Amino acid sequence: MNLTAPLLLTCVLAIPPLSPDQRGQVETATDGEVFDEPALYPLLKDALTWEAGDEAGAMIPDYESLLNNAEERARLRGGLFLIEGRFIGVPHSRKQDGTGLTVQRLSRPGPWEGKLQQWGVKVDKANDKGEAILVYLLDPPNEPLAGQRVRLVARFYKVWKSKRYLTAEEELKGMKLEDAPVESFLVFVGKTATVSAGSGKSLDGIDKKFLWVVGGAVLIMIVGWWRIRKNLTPRMTHAQQRLMERREAREAGVTADNDMVDDGEPLPEDPIEAMEEMERRRRAAAEAEDTTPELEALKAVQREGKPLS
Repeated sequence: MNLTAPLLLTCVLAIPPLSPDQRGQVETATDGEVFDEPALYPLLKDALTWEAGDEAGAMIPDYESLLNNAEERARLRGGLFLIEGRFIGVPHSRKQDGTGLTVQRLSRPGPWEGKLQQWGVKVDKANDKGEAILVYLLDPPNEPLAGQRVRLVARFYKVWKSKRYLTAEEELKGMKLEDAPVESFLVFVGKTATVSAGSGKSLDGIDKKFLWVVGGAVLIMIVGWWRIRKNLTPRMTHAQQRLMERREAREAGVTADNDMVDDGEPLPEDPIEAMEEMERRRRAAAEAEDTTPELEALKAVQREGKPLS
């Protein structure tokens, strides 16, 4: 059996290490909220030279150690890792504004402009809980479906602290980006990825697109319910409007000269119940107006058959 060919193939496909100058610049990376810094660019330039299928020499990362151990990060910064997991999908907010996966702009120009993409990957872990990381790819394949398995090689860059993107469900609840929690992400830089065949599933076994469609349907239902409720709400009569104005005037501490009449107990908070109560009071007031002393005397005269003077 000839073992020379596989050995030569492995050597050809092996990604060479960073040069001393590149490594020195990469080591200046600082973990925190700044993403675009000088240490990023040696990694981008290095990844441009890779060939498809380069995996030899890549390590299996210990994500928990990288995330929580500063000394381990310093030792492995710029290291080459083999990453496997599931594509998280395009953040809902970036789908809405049309930016998608593409990184819009970096401080330094280069062949990565308009090509660099940010992928979120939920990587495989022994505890089966997974870990969300960010991978920047210079020559990405066609966009996978959410939940589709991906495999790639990338160098470790830094821990980046950033507000995460909101889910569709959080946006439907009225949550704003400024209210999103700050989270820490491991960031890697690579060239491309291999996407497994088959349909994508969300990390809970449901296509994320399905969740977004359901979220939109729920929003339509809410708007439809509001409109139906609005159309079914009875229109206030003039008397009801007058009672409402009196109530508002009393709450504001203002009483008109002709509004000295006590309207009784406060109206219910529910608009429909309040209108029903105002209608009941209007009918009661109308009946009371029909029983004034003058009207009773007039009715008595009419019953006796006497002419009116």
